[in-house]
Amino acid sequence: MIDRIAFLHIPKTGGVSVRRFLYGKLCVERPYVFRRIEFKPENLHESKLYYRNLTDSELQRYARSKEPLQFLPSHSPWSEETLRVFKENGWMVFSFVRHPGDLLCSSYFFNRDQYGFFLNVTLDDFLSSRLHARQMAAWHIPEFWAQLDFIREFKDSNIGDLVKNKLGLVFENFPKTNQSASFGYDYYCRTGEISKDTQRLLESHEQFRRFLDVKKLG
Repeated sequence: MIDRIAFLHIPKTGGVSVRRFLYGKLCVERPYVFRRIEFKPENLHESKLYYRNLTDSELQRYARSKEPLQFLPSHSPWSEETLRVFKENGWMVFSFVRHPGDLLCSSYFFNRDQYGFFLNVTLDDFLSSRLHARQMAAWHIPEFWAQLDFIREFKDSNIGDLVKNKLGLVFENFPKTNQSASFGYDYYCRTGEISKDTQRLLESHEQFRRFLDVKKLG
């Protein structure tokens, strides 16, 4: 069994389901330490605690910890230097990816329905703006993706491969949670809600090329 496991979580790629499943397998059934930082947003009155993303310095501090049996999930983006520190200290780092069109559609509907964002923004404009943005974004597959110990498209067979063959755990009853109301990228292309221009923009985007490269792995 691997002592230290880190999950580079790209948003809207089934990561909440993966995190909860592995938390149960590693931190409930086994004595792994769950490495997250809790906080309570000032504008929320519920007693519920939330997890915030870790900074690069926080990630690297945990990576250098010699304590055995640790599970650390954290949203992207990570720096390449952070990944290097994890790997130099014997961590297994994994991630899952998703077709960028499906990912962005899911992000749009999830944020609209859960938080009231983008109510005056069309789906096409949302995708176009994200695809035109030049800066690194949380939804991006990192440039250094090939250096990860395990990265695959998010689907049941690949989750099973990670859980059974890489982590040596039993893979059963995998629930999918935190899903959006999206019908998927192809559906909105057929209905015309995603324009031909935006489709061409996505298909020429570096993120789409990276997704296809990862998809070839299985």
